[in-house]
Amino acid sequence: MDVGKPQDRGYTVYGSPDCSYCVKVAQLLESKGISFQYYNVDQYYGRPERKRFFEQASKVIGQAITTIPVVFLDGEYIGGYQATKVLLDKSDLLTDDF
Repeated sequence: MDVGKPQDRGYTVYGSPDCSYCVKVAQLLESKGISFQYYNVDQYYGRPERKRFFEQASKVIGQAITTIPVVFLDGEYIGGYQATKVLLDKSDLLTDDF
């Protein structure tokens, strides 16, 4: 992808400031104290050219991507906001002391 390769370690988020779920996923990660690399796809493509990002992301991931945010963890595609929230909720359950 032209915007930058996902990090091998940690979270990488591809989004846009005008996307509510992109803002929410960034806030979610920040609220958990998780650092992440954020790429604003509009800086690289501009809103009218966002389709090109989706085409390139789809090739990298191996499935059709049509929305942002696009989130990776340790270089592996997670999904969008919902998938990231589910993953973090599960990890919270695993780390809670009983």
